[in-house]
Amino acid sequence: MNYYKNKTTNHTTLSNRDLVAERPEKYELSTRDDFKRQHEKNVIKFQIKSLKSQLAATDYQVMKYAEGWISEEDYAPIKAQRQSLRDQINALEAQLG
Repeated sequence: MNYYKNKTTNHTTLSNRDLVAERPEKYELSTRDDFKRQHEKNVIKFQIKSLKSQLAATDYQVMKYAEGWISEEDYAPIKAQRQSLRDQINALEAQLG
């Protein structure tokens, strides 16, 4: 095992190569496909977060409707938009598994 002295802190540490050699199952090498899948998951998570933010932006209108400040006629498009956002969120979450 290749140890080297860290001159600034005066203690012995293992190099990354030694750590991998010591426990290869813990340090699996990722493939290009793994990175691609992770990137796709991150994109979906970002889209979900964005949609939830849009949903939260209309929460105050729901409260106005619940308190009677907005009529059913005025609230109908908001309700449809919110349902569309929830459907999109559910579809994306299903892709994540």
